[in-house]
Amino acid sequence: AAVDAGAGAALEAVVEQTADERLTSQLASVEASCETMKKFMSRGAHDDVLATAQEMLAPMSSEFSIAMYAKLHARCSLHLRLFEAYLVKAACKGHGRPVVELYQRVQCCNALLPRLYLLVTLGCVCIKMRAVSPKSILQDVAEMCHGVHHTVRGLFLRAFTVQMYRDKMPATSDAAAFLLESFRETNK
Repeated sequence: AAVDAGAGAALEAVVEQTADERLTSQLASVEASCETMKKFMSRGAHDDVLATAQEMLAPMSSEFSIAMYAKLHARCSLHLRLFEAYLVKAACKGHGRPVVELYQRVQCCNALLPRLYLLVTLGCVCIKMRAVSPKSILQDVAEMCHGVHHTVRGLFLRAFTVQMYRDKMPATSDAAAFLLESFRETNK
């Protein structure tokens, strides 16, 4: 029995080390994509910025413990704020594609989680720029969040959504309903 316990502990250590290595690799991938995205931002290459942002979010579909996923999520969230600021700046200057067009274009993204994170971010820009009604964006995002059935990924996506929209939501019953729905889904 002591041999089995020792072997089990050794196996757990190997699995944990492998997970740490995977996380390190995924974080490096996120950072590399972000650096590439910044280069495209400086050139005003909007399509490339969008494609690189999507690539940057690919690791969000990875399997990690909740603590490791939180590290990955924090890094991606930080870089999505940069992406949001870029989009707002470009929209204010009238450069690039209209934000609503980008929002519709991202809906064709194949990978679910990168698509949802990009839609949340673009939705914030649409609301901030008054390109569409907040109610329609909030309903759209809330419906799409139902597509994430993985507990950890859904929790972090909803937390990101509420963080991104908290200062952009109008004080209406629609905003309150959105927050309550997010809270309800998070607690399932």
